[in-house]
Amino acid sequence: MFPTQQVKGILIDILSKHFSTEEIDNLGKEIFQKFNAHLLSGQPFGTVLKPEVAAKTIVEYSIKQEKIKELVEFVIRIGLGKKIGICAGEINKESLDELLKVLSSFGFHFASSRGILEFTNEQDNWGYLEENKEYYFSYVSIDIVGNSQIQNKYEKDKIQDVYTRLYKLIKVVIELYNGKVWNWAGDGGIAAFYLNPIEESAVLAGIKIFLELFLFNLNEERNKFDEPIQLRIGIHSGKSIYKENKGLILSDAINFTAHLEKYFTEPNHISISKEIYDGLNPRLQLIFKRKGTFENKECFALSLDISKFILENK
Repeated sequence: MFPTQQVKGILIDILSKHFSTEEIDNLGKEIFQKFNAHLLSGQPFGTVLKPEVAAKTIVEYSIKQEKIKELVEFVIRIGLGKKIGICAGEINKESLDELLKVLSSFGFHFASSRGILEFTNEQDNWGYLEENKEYYFSYVSIDIVGNSQIQNKYEKDKIQDVYTRLYKLIKVVIELYNGKVWNWAGDGGIAAFYLNPIEESAVLAGIKIFLELFLFNLNEERNKFDEPIQLRIGIHSGKSIYKENKGLILSDAINFTAHLEKYFTEPNHISISKEIYDGLNPRLQLIFKRKGTFENKECFALSLDISKFILENK
């Protein structure tokens, strides 16, 4: 269900602050065949219609006509710099972000490529990220150790079942710390964190994944293998050009994160770059030990080899 009442006040505020009465009238004509804010407001002709009254009129009329979603989409497109017909209003970023954040909290996300709001049934407090714009993220690269041996040892259906269960666990943890899984390929993938503190969120998510993995490995209904699953996790931060299709997001920072995990990190360890380390609170910094340099970056590591207790007691 569209959050009509939650966006109503924000929409009226945006229109009254950033649009003149004439611009609101023009916007109304883009949505409805016939729209006259003055006439619909009930105010006598000959009086000057204030933008606040015109804004309230178009929002309430849109609700009555069940066109509030279309009005919101028009306002967002204008806020993103896309001129709509003869409407020339402009909206500042702060006002637009407030509207998008409320919509995201109800599962509605703006697809800029199509200029419409889509319901994804996923609550999202990142707000709106603009297509092809550069943002700063923290990245977490996760990989299952020994996947090739697992593929050769166990039946395909069993592997798929265990890996699916593990992915769901990892996804829940990532989202718990306001992150998102961007790519996943069965035995590993990349997650991203955008909301501050992005360094701590990424690291805490990585640690919790290992703690949950320990319990996962103890449960024979979840891990149906004859051995504990082991992971490697690499964490780094940097800029990337954002795209709605996450598979198209490529950057030096993401490549470094993947390389850090694959070529530098030991099984059941978390490796972090100095960029991540410098963003951690002192208590978190204490548990990471300097490991050396990788691709000209100073790196730190944390051992979380809890699986050894299972192996030693088999």
